[in-house]
Amino acid sequence: MGDQKPIFFPVSKTKLVVMSISTLSMYDLYWFYKNWKLVKNRENLELKPFWRVFFAYFYCHSMFDRISNYSASSPRFDSFVVAAFWIIVFLLWQLPDPYSLLATFSFFPLLIVQGYVSQINQEHSPDSNSNNSFSKWNILAIVIGGPLFALTIFASFIPV
Repeated sequence: MGDQKPIFFPVSKTKLVVMSISTLSMYDLYWFYKNWKLVKNRENLELKPFWRVFFAYFYCHSMFDRISNYSASSPRFDSFVVAAFWIIVFLLWQLPDPYSLLATFSFFPLLIVQGYVSQINQEHSPDSNSNNSFSKWNILAIVIGGPLFALTIFASFIPV
């Protein structure tokens, strides 16, 4: 498509869900990394995207707030509620099996935010890549992570 840079990390909702499930929610952290990197470059900030992701529980609200407040033409979402929702769901992996599988749904709060990201990117850089196709690396993650996820589900229901 065009050479315009997106404002925030573009990814289709389908790809976000598939990659999040296939990577056992690690794609969520990649999503944050890509967004922090765009923010750093666009705003010339001295932040370190890696550390923002490493401490994602503490910085997710800040990212969601930036996205919510970016466009004056779109309605805002409650970044605190979405951040709390993401943190709670992401932490569910600590529950005993099979309840820990609920952490797989950590993409739900990101879907809310990604809807806003898509609108912002469409408004400000309509010719930028929408990132809706799967790269070779994405397919590799799906091929490896999909069966791993299936085994995780299966193992969660086997009594110890």
